[in-house]
Amino acid sequence: MRFRDEKSGDVERTREVVRGWRAANPQGTPEQLLADVGHHFHRDWAPVLRSVLITVDRHPPSAPKRSRVKDQIAEVGT
Repeated sequence: MRFRDEKSGDVERTREVVRGWRAANPQGTPEQLLADVGHHFHRDWAPVLRSVLITVDRHPPSAPKRSRVKDQIAEVGT
């Protein structure tokens, strides 16, 4: 399988699946990820799933940032 032939939507779908799995399994291992969701992907995608998991773990979702409008309102209120 040639990964460069994949569509960008396939990679984004992989990211979403891995993010969802990580949210449900914060202490899960790469082997558990493959066991739980690997059957939804081509068998050659195992390295891709592992690498996306590493990326997700390195860049966890941050707390929502305040909008600029809310910051401006806060400044006016002080």
